[in-house]
Amino acid sequence: MNFHIISWNIRGLCNPLKQRAIRKLSSKKVVKLLLIQETKMEKNRINVLRCLWGSKVGDFAESPAVGLSGGLISIWDKEFFNAEKVIVDHRFLILEGELILWKKKIAVINVYAPNCEADRKQWFEQLANVLENVGRPIILGGDLNSILSPDEKVGAAFSKSSSLQLLNFINRLNLINLPLSGGKFTWFGRSAPPQASRIDRFCISPDLLLMWTDIQQSVLARNLSDHCPISLVVECKKSTPKPFKWFNSWGEAEGYSELIKMTVASFGKLDIGEVLKACKVQSKI
Repeated sequence: MNFHIISWNIRGLCNPLKQRAIRKLSSKKVVKLLLIQETKMEKNRINVLRCLWGSKVGDFAESPAVGLSGGLISIWDKEFFNAEKVIVDHRFLILEGELILWKKKIAVINVYAPNCEADRKQWFEQLANVLENVGRPIILGGDLNSILSPDEKVGAAFSKSSSLQLLNFINRLNLINLPLSGGKFTWFGRSAPPQASRIDRFCISPDLLLMWTDIQQSVLARNLSDHCPISLVVECKKSTPKPFKWFNSWGEAEGYSELIKMTVASFGKLDIGEVLKACKVQSKI
């Protein structure tokens, strides 16, 4: 099973064309979680699930815009994720819940960081303080308005102090900044000379890499916003049990049948797979 978690700074959601673009994106791919930034929309302006999620079984949480500033919406597939607690702030939206298939408690954080470097420093500190008390693996995605290295920006000066803010935040929470495939940048300016940077990203806790061994972050085609959607793509391969091999020569050994009877009896009512595994171990001794 493959699925996607998508983040997109849409730069205004009242436009029906943008609503249709999000709905098309979420229906085109197996999207289980959708994180939208800069809705610039006050609460209850649209039917969120109908306009953005389609006919899938879902639920959502939102942080309304203040005037035309900010605004966050997080939507999830209720058969994939069970939200137990929602923490709402003007610039972040935290879902605490359980991945149903894996029975794994996680937190999903939708973020929109301030543009001003001084404000962003305080915001990183505030968010880190909150997340340190969550006590579960994290999927963090959104617009962080920061880059980590000079090669993540073209057409404008690189700020080392701003980069260190983001790096310290990631390190403090022990998050992994996944490599980006499909392109180098997620935001494109309209001014001259042309500017571009990677200010949108996903970061995840190491625990999730152990659970999802095949996971990658990719940038999707830009459409109707100066930000590209980014996608966390997870490929879950079904594990199949190894065949149980048995050699006829084992049964010809003296006292072998008594050994197997004793081994089976010692396991009582345990799973038959465990019983067979123990028998195989004993047969090799």
